[in-house]
Amino acid sequence: MLVFNPEQLKIIHLTTGYHACLAPAGSGKTEVLTERIVQALERGVKASDILCLTFTNRAGLNMREKVNSRLGKNFPNLLIGNMHAFCFKTLIQPYAKQQRDLINEELQKRLLRQASVQLQNLLKEPYPAILQQLEHCLNLYGLHTGALQGFSPDHIQYCAYQIFEVENSYERWNIDSIRNLILPLISNARHYLAAVQKDFIRQRLKTLDQNIPDTSVKYAFILAVYYNEAYQQLKQHYHFYDYDDLIIDTLTLQNQEHAKRYAWVQIDEVQDLSPLHWLLIDHLVTADAHILILGDLNQSIYRFMGASVELTEQRLGKNVYILEENYRSPDNLVQLSNDYAAAQLNKKYKIKARANKRAHAKALQHLHRQYDTEQTEDLIACIRKANRTHESLAVLLSTNKQAEAFSDALNTYEMPHFFVAQDDLLTREFYLDFMAFISALQNPENRLAWARLLWRFGNVQHNKPVHLKETEAQFAAIKLVHELAENGCWLNNFLNIEDCFQHRQQQLKSYFNHGSAAFFDTETTGLNYTADDIIQIAAVTHQQELNLYCHTSLDLTESSKVHQISAATLERHGAPNHTQLHAFMAFNPDSALIAHNLKFDQAMLNENIRKYAPELTESFFSRPKFCSLELSRQLFPRLDSYKLGDLLQQFNLEGQNSHNALDDVKAGRSLLSHLVKKIEENEPALTHLLTQAEKCLNAFNRSLSPLWNLAQYSIQCNRDFKIQQLFTLYIHYIRDMNRQLYEGYAEKNIDQLQQKLFNHAQYHYDQIQDAYHYFDEVIPFYQTAKESDLITPNDHLVVSTIHRSKGLEFDHVILPDVIDQHFPSYMVIKKRQSSSLLHKQEAEQLFQEQQRLLYVAMTRAKKSLIIGTYNFKNHERGWKHPRHYDITQFLAAYRGQFQQI
Repeated sequence: MLVFNPEQLKIIHLTTGYHACLAPAGSGKTEVLTERIVQALERGVKASDILCLTFTNRAGLNMREKVNSRLGKNFPNLLIGNMHAFCFKTLIQPYAKQQRDLINEELQKRLLRQASVQLQNLLKEPYPAILQQLEHCLNLYGLHTGALQGFSPDHIQYCAYQIFEVENSYERWNIDSIRNLILPLISNARHYLAAVQKDFIRQRLKTLDQNIPDTSVKYAFILAVYYNEAYQQLKQHYHFYDYDDLIIDTLTLQNQEHAKRYAWVQIDEVQDLSPLHWLLIDHLVTADAHILILGDLNQSIYRFMGASVELTEQRLGKNVYILEENYRSPDNLVQLSNDYAAAQLNKKYKIKARANKRAHAKALQHLHRQYDTEQTEDLIACIRKANRTHESLAVLLSTNKQAEAFSDALNTYEMPHFFVAQDDLLTREFYLDFMAFISALQNPENRLAWARLLWRFGNVQHNKPVHLKETEAQFAAIKLVHELAENGCWLNNFLNIEDCFQHRQQQLKSYFNHGSAAFFDTETTGLNYTADDIIQIAAVTHQQELNLYCHTSLDLTESSKVHQISAATLERHGAPNHTQLHAFMAFNPDSALIAHNLKFDQAMLNENIRKYAPELTESFFSRPKFCSLELSRQLFPRLDSYKLGDLLQQFNLEGQNSHNALDDVKAGRSLLSHLVKKIEENEPALTHLLTQAEKCLNAFNRSLSPLWNLAQYSIQCNRDFKIQQLFTLYIHYIRDMNRQLYEGYAEKNIDQLQQKLFNHAQYHYDQIQDAYHYFDEVIPFYQTAKESDLITPNDHLVVSTIHRSKGLEFDHVILPDVIDQHFPSYMVIKKRQSSSLLHKQEAEQLFQEQQRLLYVAMTRAKKSLIIGTYNFKNHERGWKHPRHYDITQFLAAYRGQFQQI
């Protein structure tokens, strides 16, 4: 049982109002947040009213596991996670319309490059045409076109040169940073911005890029507006949305009538939130919500993403609490961080941490050598020694280049480690292909995932559809999937078929017209696939009806409120589950099975068959099955709701959605008839498209169907099937059946990914028993995960940048290259030398952020901190006047606190 100090208990016992907590590193913040959720649930606060936002997926996952462990049960309606994960879950609802796909970083960069080319081409057009286009863009967002006054041809030529032609990337205008900053002003978010938020963004714009003279800022702004609009149009063309859209679309949703708002809210790491994040938070909470925000101003290191100390201070409010006891580090390390913070960090909120652990001589060590290579070799020797204890150790560096160099040095000594690279392993081609496969398994509507599978398995490079010959292969696949969807047909219709003209919609039509389509539904004791029982199964064809009740020993108190089925009804009309499952399978055994939300009914039947009639497993799996919910989404993609009752009303069909299985299947039969008519209406246009894409779609079917069937069978029929087994199945299939694709991957990357993915999945998810819940949990996490999210306590040696180590702690931390060249960075030094007063002011903010960055690095350590410095770089040894390096000015005053080694 955890024992909390008085400061922590004050925060834990808060139940009403708005409060802020400043929680330095190691102050037990995560335990406090977890305890607050546990106590709120125990007091009767509904899980669906609680929202806990964390900065990383990893932090959210760890907190959820602790809550579930403390209370001995899972809370599926409890939202704990980072903001993007929350928005993703909010926007993807089973019965809501979904017409766009979330793009990964790789595709976003490619679209931005295309938008950049469009901007470059615009600036080559005649002057009047340029002004006309820019004026149109400004009008789109309600911006003053008067800003174009003075934007002469000379100015345009100057801007084009600065954005596209300056050779030194450090001196080129950063149009992407400008676009990112002003996005709240030129998106739907602008409708909800307060005046103070708009002013904050405008002030940041003036100082964002030291390469842009003060007099040219407004022109850079105008061109960024055009650049953004070109990017938005490309996204719309392919029906994409990005991570910014996740926030903006959720914000729009929250401003609709009856939007879900949260009454009990806590938000972690608030110092890292951007204006857009804060804007969304304001629209997520009820008017009288209990809100707790937590953070550490001294750990604000994401100014380049829009976060700032100034913005956070504005949100603290009047009720500010401070956690001062440090449970992480020994006293001398805590004293160092106190001294450092008092002298160099936030002066408004002075926090002096109290150490809970005694000092020890080796807690602070300084390794100084003549050359950088000697420093690295001797630090690796320290790592070898520490590795014998099996304690965790992290090597943290300020830049990606440094981190990669240190990782390479460890590799030369054959020392295994978890390296968090700039080129994130989870952005590599193989991982993106694998994620597309498992995303498609979970969601047939994920068009981007299906398009990637078509690109990979349809051999689009050589079987490109006739009308898309001039299009790049991956975008040709995306375009074809979009065109199929516009004609009411998803790509999953082209698996397990004889040829593309006999796709699954045609198969369903044939079953229906021949009277061999059985619409079925189940009623259950609850929503847990493995624990709950089916208590009613109903099915109808054109001519026959089936209505079966099943005995159960489970409580019906809650579920009967939905389906109105009592224990007396089951006793009077029911029979054993084994008997009724056999009766269901014997009902029109040659017919196809159709359900509205097949995923749920199929999962319940799979688990009940496993428990009560395992001999039916193969026959149930092999029955053709179709989902009327999925089909409704395909054929009528722009409806607001796809609930059965809403569809009956929308199409003026007979039937009622009463949540009695027999009523529901009769209503489903009515809907099915309407859907088949729509399939027939779509046939001419769809057939024309299939004629152009026949080779591609048939190749796709031949290449992917065997793998697809193996995966589906394993998930449905093997409760122990996990992502590790799915990964192995996928890689073996690709290696054996699609050698050309496999050889395009780097086997080294596959091995690294396998090790990290398996380790993480085993540590966090192996306790989930049934495959349905398992994949519902793991797929959303891995879809939005970063490589650093895969770090677990089993990873004893980690090499990372400081930024990517945020939120982690290690027994031992090594900071190489703590020299004046890296703290502060070259870019900050350059910006401080600017002739612009505004840029100098911004440079001071960045200088302070560099001080905070080093503070973050030092405070990751639980037992010891080793810093490394040197006088010279080995590759400069032959120079006539080699540069001399010294310990960073940030730590020069504290070198006496370190033991020299």
